[in-house]
Amino acid sequence: MSLIGNIAKSALGNFLDNLDGSGGGDISVSIGSVTLPVAPEEFSVQVSNKNSTIDINNAGEYNMIGKTGLKSVSISSFFPAQEYYWVSDSPDAWGYVDKIEEMRTSEKAVTFKISGTSISFDCLIESFQYGVKDGSGDVYFTINLKEYRLPEVTPAKVDEKTGLKKRKMSFLQRAGVGMAKRMLRGESPLHAITGAIGDGGLSAKQHNYLDAFRAVTKQGGLQPGDIITVAAGQIAKNGTNIFGSKKKSVSKSSGSEGELV
Repeated sequence: MSLIGNIAKSALGNFLDNLDGSGGGDISVSIGSVTLPVAPEEFSVQVSNKNSTIDINNAGEYNMIGKTGLKSVSISSFFPAQEYYWVSDSPDAWGYVDKIEEMRTSEKAVTFKISGTSISFDCLIESFQYGVKDGSGDVYFTINLKEYRLPEVTPAKVDEKTGLKKRKMSFLQRAGVGMAKRMLRGESPLHAITGAIGDGGLSAKQHNYLDAFRAVTKQGGLQPGDIITVAAGQIAKNGTNIFGSKKKSVSKSSGSEGELV
C-alpha cells in the first residue's frame, strides 16, 4: 500500500473511532444520490439567527429576535483512484467528480445527510473544488453546501360563488389606476404609485383619485376598521373630512361607504 494510503487509513480510523467508539466505519456521508467513498476527517455545520440590534434613546441597546438563517457546511475528502482495502466501492475518482458536477449544474436541490447523526437537510452546492496533488491519482475535493428552503406562501382565499381566488385590491386599483412598479424597501406608498404611473398621463377622473390618495396618505393612511365616506366630491375618514373643498365633518351615514385598502 502507498504511503498516502496508510495515512488516509489511519486518519479515517481515528475519525470513526471518535464518532461511535467502535471503529466499525458505519458512518456515511451522502450528497443527493452520491455516497462519499471516503468519509471526511471532520465536518462542521454552521447556522445563525437573523437577529437585529436597535438602539433606543435613554433606554440603551436591545437585541431583537429574528428568524433562523440557512445552514451551511464544508466537507473535504478524496475520491480514490486505486483500490484501498477499507473502501468497498470500486475506484472511480473522476466518475464521482462527474456525478457531483451533474448535481451542481442541475439547478435542483439535493439532500445532504450524515448517518448516525441528526444532520439531514436539502441544500444547493455553492462551490466544488477538486484536483490531484500526489502521484496516487486520487482526486481531492472540497464541497461547500448551503441549505435550501422553499419560501412560505400564504394560500389565497377562494370565492365561494365563483371558485376563483380572491385578490385584495388597493385603493388605486379600485379607482382604475393599475400599479406596475414594485415598491422598494423604505419607499413611501405614494412615491411608489406615482412612479408606477410615470409620464403616461391620467384622465381628469384619475387625477382626482390620485389627489384623494395623497390626502389619505397625509392623514396617516387607512387602518382596518376605518369608515370611509364619499359624498359630493369629499372624502371623510371616520366622519372627519380629509379631502375636498369643504373642510367640515361629513356624516358617516351620508354618501356611499366602501372599504379602501
